[in-house]
Amino acid sequence: PSARWCWRPWLCVTMAAAAAAERSPDEWFEYLQEQHSTSIELLTSRNTVIAPVDDVEQAMEFLVVIRRTNPALEKFGIVYKVDSATQSLVVVNIKEGLCDLYNCQTRLHPPGSSLRERQVVRGDEILLVNGCRDHDQIKDCLMGSNDVFLRIRRPPPHERSSLAAPE
Repeated sequence: PSARWCWRPWLCVTMAAAAAAERSPDEWFEYLQEQHSTSIELLTSRNTVIAPVDDVEQAMEFLVVIRRTNPALEKFGIVYKVDSATQSLVVVNIKEGLCDLYNCQTRLHPPGSSLRERQVVRGDEILLVNGCRDHDQIKDCLMGSNDVFLRIRRPPPHERSSLAAPE
């Protein structure tokens, strides 16, 4: 693969890192392949396998920003359901799509780092999308917006929704 597919939002960070390291994008990509062969393999094959993240003792919130160029063709790949007990939107799966690519990018960070822990995974709760809390508005944003700003909450195991249980 070539770094020429830098138009993808998940590779923008990599391209910025290449510039900071005074390397060409292709040199930077080769360096990443040497240092992170497993992550690059996942990144280039677009697998939907999610690397494990550590359980949290206290709820953790984080922001995820994903940009797409064509909502009709590019999907985020976030499958969620409403937990009837809490009315929370719970992530039940990540399919192939831009969120999966975002997760691939976060896997390039060392295990245990706060950036790697910001993968969107099964059991996470979607609190806000583009400032909206209403479930219908969130769906509209995920279906039609080019840029989405997701506020995600990762609950500790004892607070997780039953929807997060493995199938």
